[in-house]
Amino acid sequence: MPALTRFVLRFKVLVVVFWLVVAVAGVLTISGTTHRMTNSFAMPGQAFRVDNQIVRDYGNGGSQTPFVPVLTAPAGQRIADPGTASATGRAFAAIARAVPHARIADYATTHNRAFITRDGRSTFALVYTAPVAGFGGPGSGPAIQRALAAAVPAGWHVGVTGAQLLAGGKPASSSKGTGLMTEALIGAIGALVILAFVFASFLAFLPLLIGGVSVLATFLLVGGLTEITGVSQIVQFLIALIGLGVAIDYSLLVVSRWREERAAGRDNATAVTEAMNRAGRAVVFSGLTVAIGLLSMIVLPVPMLRSVGYGGVLVPLVSVAVAVTLLPVILATVGPRLDWPRLRTERSASRVFSAWARGVYRHRWIAALAGLGILTAFMLPALSLHLGEPGSTAQATAGPAHDALATLTRGGIPSGVITPVEVLTSTARGGSAAPGTVAATAARTPGIYAALAPAPPTTGGQARPSSRSSRLPRAAFRPASRRSPGWRAPCSLPRT
Repeated sequence: MPALTRFVLRFKVLVVVFWLVVAVAGVLTISGTTHRMTNSFAMPGQAFRVDNQIVRDYGNGGSQTPFVPVLTAPAGQRIADPGTASATGRAFAAIARAVPHARIADYATTHNRAFITRDGRSTFALVYTAPVAGFGGPGSGPAIQRALAAAVPAGWHVGVTGAQLLAGGKPASSSKGTGLMTEALIGAIGALVILAFVFASFLAFLPLLIGGVSVLATFLLVGGLTEITGVSQIVQFLIALIGLGVAIDYSLLVVSRWREERAAGRDNATAVTEAMNRAGRAVVFSGLTVAIGLLSMIVLPVPMLRSVGYGGVLVPLVSVAVAVTLLPVILATVGPRLDWPRLRTERSASRVFSAWARGVYRHRWIAALAGLGILTAFMLPALSLHLGEPGSTAQATAGPAHDALATLTRGGIPSGVITPVEVLTSTARGGSAAPGTVAATAARTPGIYAALAPAPPTTGGQARPSSRSSRLPRAAFRPASRRSPGWRAPCSLPRT
């Protein structure tokens, strides 16, 4: 550690320029990095392979749940009436023009009464769109909402629901919510308040500076990983929030030790060297221990967890690299100027914390029981924890998306329509049975509300693969592709 410290102090300008270039590159590439991240939580297996094939062949679907637009006709009109059915067909067709390559299933394309509520006034559609980037974002929801509102006659009610909108708790017409950088900024402000209390000088900004450089450098490295492998979008939160905290923690160790050395009467250069020799070693040991512990996630056969392992390993390693190179350079150059106005020094122990320590030591059993009680209170909710996919009632309980789903459930349509099951079939090489047969089998399965299958156009008795059009005249979904011929029994709608 002393040799490394002497090296970085000998080439101060080079070290500062290097990390400055890395930080700027991180800022310029962070948007592209986050957009290339995936939001798939699928587990490897048959369903995972089928999901990927559906996305490859159709450009959407798979693990991505559809949007569910809901139309309600004025009083006295019924969806099944010819004129009303034509109006709903035109409205849902407008979605195909507004959202490129969307796949749509509705009453007009299937003539299946499963798309109509019990009172006959409301109907819905399943609209599969391109995968949504981010968590809880509206995706194509605003475009669908606008297209429907412009296409329906006066007096109709338009709503859009779906698992994506319910999970985000946002209306379909809303814009982006709190961004990643905003969340990181909120965390940084909270950390600054605590750091200001700890240092009582402008040194409070130094750990935040180290944290910012570490976060941007980690994003730059992860951006390179996204070019060669899938990286879950959870990693961006891991980097921005956990990475910021880890970098601040490591900086605190070094800066606190540096202040102690200066308070003991050592000159600044010696104080930096001693701080890095003591606290710097602890930082390296801590960072390597965390990284080695997270290496096991990289070999897990779960893509999402494996990508979290990538980020988990990079976060402490990059934080250590910045803390042992850039931090000593800053302390050696402008450290004494930042340690102003020095409202508190390290020459004497804090009265408040010293009194707290004496009280805990004097009443150690009471303190132990109090701590155990607090931990028990935090652990009790885990006893009622239910693992699994959340139901629609566990998501948004208010807002337009919830209201649209409530319209369907009041009309006898199960909430399972927001998470339909897609079944991939193939007629190539004598493969699976015809879609109609598969759909009929699925419809007889307990818990299935309805099963829909496309009615493909035929030429000479052979199924004719269609182009990549967004809507078929009498089929809810088009065939896979010429590269992978076959028809898909598009979906089964669960009851819950």
